[in-house]
Amino acid sequence: MINRLTADLVWSWHPCPRYPRARIDAIYGVDGLTPLQVCDLSDVSAEDKLWTLLREEVLPAATLRLLASKWIDAWAAAWAAARAAGWAAARAAARDAARDAAWAAARDAQLADVRNILAEDEHD
Repeated sequence: MINRLTADLVWSWHPCPRYPRARIDAIYGVDGLTPLQVCDLSDVSAEDKLWTLLREEVLPAATLRLLASKWIDAWAAAWAAARAAGWAAARAAARDAARDAAWAAARDAQLADVRNILAEDEHD
């Protein structure tokens, strides 16, 4: 596993067009960033942080599998609750709103999980 993510490494993963090479270079600088520093970037979305961090180069495969299992269970429970929210149009609106809220909460929880794992690794 790597300790620092560099612009060259991230660029090799073929980021989306929102991240041209100049932006990647500006984010990671000359020395790169630790995975924990990536978690704390204020100008990068949670989804994009997860895209960067959820790789076997950053976290062990077993950890990635455990996180995926945890997140699937949480998402399924939130989706089931959203489906039971109401009837007809109100049901659809509540389901969509609940799904969106569940996804946002799950994404934030996912990033918190990754950050906690990285913080533990950094202190070991």
